[in-house]
Amino acid sequence: LEREGLVTRQSDPEDGRQWIYALTAQGQAARERHRALKRGWLTGALSGLEDSEKEALGQALAVLRRLSSQ
Repeated sequence: LEREGLVTRQSDPEDGRQWIYALTAQGQAARERHRALKRGWLTGALSGLEDSEKEALGQALAVLRRLSSQ
């Protein structure tokens, strides 16, 4: 990733054995492109579902949200 210009690396000022990585502008753009592709796929996949399937997903999502907040 560093060779491709997607991240920068610097040594940790508190612990020289560790590295701190940060996305470059090019890395941020690549991340946004990837996220847009995923959103596009999901939108297309959801549009092919029956209304009852969408409702079932909504109910499942509510349960998963409750579980994740415990």
